Amino acid sequence: MFHQVLYDIAQLCHYHGVRGAVVGSGSRSAPLVLAFARHPNMHTLCVPDERSAGFVALGRAILQANPEALICTSGTAALNLAPAVAEAYYQEVPLIVLTADRPPEWIGQLEGQSIPQRHLYEGFVKMRCTLPDHYALQAQRWHLQRLINEALLCAKAQPKGPVHVNIPLREPFYPPPKTDKLYTKQAPLIRSHTGNTYWRDDRWQFLENILKGFKKIVLVVGQCPFDHNLHRHIQDLMERFAIPVVGEITANLHPIPELISHVEGFLPDAPKSLAPDLLISFGLSTLSKNLKRFLAKHPPR
Repeated sequence: MFHQVLYDIAQLCHYHGVRGAVVGSGSRSAPLVLAFARHPNMHTLCVPDERSAGFVALGRAILQANPEALICTSGTAALNLAPAVAEAYYQEVPLIVLTADRPPEWIGQLEGQSIPQRHLYEGFVKMRCTLPDHYALQAQRWHLQRLINEALLCAKAQPKGPVHVNIPLREPFYPPPKTDKLYTKQAPLIRSHTGNTYWRDDRWQFLENILKGFKKIVLVVGQCPFDHNLHRHIQDLMERFAIPVVGEITANLHPIPELISHVEGFLPDAPKSLAPDLLISFGLSTLSKNLKRFLAKHPPR
């Protein structure tokens, strides 16, 4: 039953769109790693150094625009994932962080690689939970499956971000042969639906009515993934309303020739007359200190 539960975790991750897992080394996490590595639709990559593993998982999730699992063994190994988890939180990247843990009776007893892991990433994850440490009752298995579903739904909900699932594991770690059949059992999937917002033609008229009240308008784009549709919408804005667009290299707008991408050269000495009446911004953080200082000194109307 213990190994069935871990295979259910891998299966639920697959149901929710996880297609890859970056795993570290260590014995405590071995049964969980095997559950993911043996899944026929999961690409598993081993990166022995945990700090590097965290950033590899972060990069894969960004590149593939998919949630990515990140698995490590117990103890201080999990602490080494913290920089990547914090980066995922601020970049709104759905990392599914699965940390193997000692059973609760061994925490605080000077056992090797045993530290309190429940709150490791406090303030930098959208959700955290610790799974039950045994599954003798059907209600405990239901509880585990519910928590995994909730964590995966939370990671994918806007704004996306990392979640932490802490998993106490007992010996024996290694499942018996031919446990690939464990995937055949149906792990219960909880679904969630988020409605899409479409940019209709009448929305342009609505936007134009707002913009008519402002003379000087600037659009500032923060960190964004590369997206051809986004480029098309921005160019439409520029052409329809003659709006200058400011976007650094992290905005990934370089195909737009009219883009203002280097503001550091003139903003330190820029006159107040350059301040916009209306500032429109989207995306994540903007790196330029001079841009942020200029807008703070000359706030838009």
